[in-house]
Amino acid sequence: MNNDTKKFEVLEHPADLKIRAWGKDLKEVFTNMALGMMQSIKSNAQGAARTEHEVKISSINRESLLIDFLSELLYLVEINREVYSKIEITQLSEKYLQAKLYGVKARGFDLEIKAVTYGGEEVRRGGGGWEAVVIFDI
Repeated sequence: MNNDTKKFEVLEHPADLKIRAWGKDLKEVFTNMALGMMQSIKSNAQGAARTEHEVKISSINRESLLIDFLSELLYLVEINREVYSKIEITQLSEKYLQAKLYGVKARGFDLEIKAVTYGGEEVRRGGGGWEAVVIFDI
């Protein structure tokens, strides 16, 4: 993935954080949404020690899968005090995701995301690729 151009944008939404991400396929749109969430918390990275985690998520459909994946990332951010700058999705279907997360310890976060919310989420094809929208409770 080319890091020179962002493939997500933070959208204005009252009392919440709303992110739209896009990509050429589902893997890329899920990855870009996760990276948008990571960038939004604006962590202060601590040291050069790299961390690595693997996550496996099953859900009822692709929208729920995206919400569950982001919720798991948020949980790992909070309990491990880490931020993940590289996310490698190794398996993805309509109801299953497996990914490797690479990150660093964080001293703190500028924005606290309390939860990834259901309601208003979208994962759809459009414009020659895929697009997703998710609302976060802050």
